[in-house]
Amino acid sequence: MAGNGSSWRVVDRMGCAVSYHDPTEGASRRHLVSGVPRAYPATLVMAERRRYRKRPDRAVIAVQIDLDTPGFTYHKWGGEQRCKAGDWLVDNDGDVYTVDRESFARTYRQVGPGRWLKTSAVWAEVATSAGTLSTKEGGTHYEPGDYLVFNEPHGGDPYAVSRERFEGLYEPAE
Repeated sequence: MAGNGSSWRVVDRMGCAVSYHDPTEGASRRHLVSGVPRAYPATLVMAERRRYRKRPDRAVIAVQIDLDTPGFTYHKWGGEQRCKAGDWLVDNDGDVYTVDRESFARTYRQVGPGRWLKTSAVWAEVATSAGTLSTKEGGTHYEPGDYLVFNEPHGGDPYAVSRERFEGLYEPAE
């Protein structure tokens, strides 16, 4: 946590949403930021993160980058993205991006020639302020109302998705 006066920046170990209560202020505040974990003098409570699954009719087109290449960089989601040999190039209904090899292998299964469906659950929460997430591919900027999405239940392998897009791609897993 870093701050001056009553302006605080709070992060958990993954740069995720953290709620805190500052007893000197008498009010609770919630922030979404990226950063390095710090010692917290206030009482912390994780933001509500829910479990979702990809809608079964929302397969992507994907091809593995199986080339002799050191990889490449590109600009997307407000930051520079990186990919390397073995990663996947994904076309998600016109939204084209790369996915880390290990993340793709762990979360997708083939449903037809060149068609893949994300079958593992994700955990997501709504951002309450703008910020940046560090992903395996680079940095992703998000705005209030966007979803912060995690491939791992305790906040690992993050990315951000606009509210409209997320709600069209995912449904509650419960």
